[in-house]
Amino acid sequence: MSRPPIPDSVATGRVLLTTESVLWLLSGPIVIPAALWFIGQGGTNFSGAGIVIAVIVAILVGLSITGIWSAEAIRRLTGGPRITGLVLASLGLIIGIISTIGGTQTFVTSNGDTFRSSPLPGIGLIVVNALIIWAIGVSGSARAAFGGLRPAGYPMAPPPGYGPAPGYPPPSPPAP
Repeated sequence: MSRPPIPDSVATGRVLLTTESVLWLLSGPIVIPAALWFIGQGGTNFSGAGIVIAVIVAILVGLSITGIWSAEAIRRLTGGPRITGLVLASLGLIIGIISTIGGTQTFVTSNGDTFRSSPLPGIGLIVVNALIIWAIGVSGSARAAFGGLRPAGYPMAPPPGYGPAPGYPPPSPPAP
């Protein structure tokens, strides 16, 4: 059995979703030591903050693995992986918007060091996730690929309420 061809927009969306998911997966283990170092510099308690960071990283890794699975499973042109990819891209879009809004802040540490954040990573997230949403959700070729008619499977009865009325066809009159 051969698979239907994957449209170029869907292939592009798969590549972008895979790339973004792999980058998020790689950033998870990098965040833990950096966050613990910054927390240690501020003199805060490691127990509560460490648990929060571990939970955030666990969620990040889980979503990354789900994104990689979704990008791989989209090849079958079924709805589940597509919806999963669209949900993950929507979450990424929200994170990008929040990051862009909060990306122009200046932080001053107790040592007098100044850190200034940039909105560029948030803008990058917005662009990539908007492209993913367009490629696997909005483009005409993607909608046709995922919403097209499938070959008939096993015959099944119509759902309740869509079959013939009870007593149909009416009984035939008796023969003379």
